[in-house]
Order: sequence, then C-alpha cells, then structure tokens
Amino acid sequence: MTTTITVFSVVGAVLFLGEARVGLSQPSTSALVTRMVDVDGRQVRVRTSGLESRSGRQPIVVFESGGSAPLETWDSILPAVATFAPLVAYDRVGTGESPWDSLPQTPERIVARLRQLLTTLGAAPPYLLVGHSWGGALIRYFGGTYPADVVGLVYIDPTDLTQSRAEEIAVFESIGSSAATRDSFYTMMERAMSNAPPALRSEGAVTMAIFKQDLAERNLPTVPRVPTTVLVAGKQTVLPQAGLSFDVARFAEASYEARLRSLRTWVRAPGQLIVATHSGHMIHNSEPELVIDAIRRFAR
Repeated sequence: MTTTITVFSVVGAVLFLGEARVGLSQPSTSALVTRMVDVDGRQVRVRTSGLESRSGRQPIVVFESGGSAPLETWDSILPAVATFAPLVAYDRVGTGESPWDSLPQTPERIVARLRQLLTTLGAAPPYLLVGHSWGGALIRYFGGTYPADVVGLVYIDPTDLTQSRAEEIAVFESIGSSAATRDSFYTMMERAMSNAPPALRSEGAVTMAIFKQDLAERNLPTVPRVPTTVLVAGKQTVLPQAGLSFDVARFAEASYEARLRSLRTWVRAPGQLIVATHSGHMIHNSEPELVIDAIRRFAR
C-alpha cells in the first residue's frame, strides 16, 4: 500500500514542493519493530532496532525526517542500517501516525520531545544523527542543544538556516533581481502551503517564520565539532516560472552554487561533502547506498 503526501521543505532559499510516494508496508526484516510510545502523555510512533542488543556505548543512529514525511521515508535504508547499528526512527507530532497536539512545532519543542522519546525508550547517548531536508535543520538544533550526546552528523540535502538575509538577497541580485523579489518569493511559498492539512501547515509556518528572521535573530545553537557528512542533491530543483517575476533557471543555478558554498563549511573530517549526481531532493530513496555508507563510516 502507498500514499501520496505533499512535501513542504525549504531547501536553501528554494521551496521544495512536490509529491513523495511513501510505501506503508513494513520493511522485510524482522529486526525492525514499529510501535506507539507514550511520551509525556502523547502517543509517538517509533520504529527501532537493536536497542536491547546494543554493546557498550555503541552509537544509536537517530533519524529525523523531512517536512511532512512519516518514518516510512526511511524504508529504503533502515533494513541495511539495522544490520550494523542500533537505530530509532519516528513520526514527529502531527506527522505520520503521531497525533498533533495543536502546538507550533518549533525546533526547540521538537528537540525536547525527541530527547524525551529517547529517554523513554532507554536509548541513552551517544547518538549519530541523520536528518533529511527540514530534519537536517532539526538535527543541528539537537546537536547544538545536547553536544555531549552526539558523535556524528549526516545531513541529507538539508535545509540551510545558516545563510543571512544579505547572502540570500545577493543570490537574487546576481540574476538582476532585488530584496523585494526575495520577499515576494517567500510570500509565494507561504501561499503554496495554505492548503496543507493543519498540522503540516503549522510546521511550514514555523519554518517560514525562521526564514523571515535574519541570521542573528535565529539564535542557532552552536553545532558540535563532530564528524559530519553532507549529501547534496546533484539534480537541481527548478520552480515553475508561472507567477514568478525572475528567471527561475538562473535563480536555481545561482542558489545552488551559494548552497554548495555554505554546506561545504558544515563538513568535519573524516566526513565529506558528497554530491549525489543521480538524485534530486530524496537522495535516501534514489541513491540509498550513499546514505548507508555515510552512516556506516561513523557508526563503528
């Protein structure tokens, strides 16, 4: 069985707005267990493997999904990762089968709930964090909040909150546009999210509110200096021209170059910047071996 969900994910300064086909069948390996867990009076759906057989301080691989994506987004890689590391994947509140609590899902609230979830599971640190898209931004928040608990970071085409307003405007100016064009672009993205279900619309609103702030106002926590790999989509996302006052092809190219410059600064040895040449935004689905290998390097 499959379902179609709408993915709202800000990638750099680009809204990734598309349809993701997510399989709802259970993975074939019996090592993975899916269940509902009570976290501070709220039900959270989790998929775990190897927590009971974990040896010593072996890192637990913790997965954070992209915007609106349920834990099934990881079906292409969880069975393989389960063969060499304990792991936890979950549905954020308001995503998948975890009910929404009607509260704005700010990064701080998500990090606190994930911490509670891991404690409830008896999944003590250290953690190797893996985040896709908006989940990439979220693992930065988690790592910055609990730096002593994190031994590695693997970003999969992450949302980049580290570019300033001036840097974003510079991308538009490089193609002959202006700050006003950048602001109208964000307005267009907000309108694109208006028809999403309430929980997902709320998640998108939180993301957009952060993007509207300048870098200093975001109060991003300092990311831990741990081994870090960044995987970047090799196929650029190009928006439809309709309704936009700038050349979207030129914008996509300029934005992508700025994105690569920024993401290169995230890498910490022995991690790497890996461009997934055959993939768009969903690298873990189209080239799962790249993600599995990146995780394996840090999970030893």
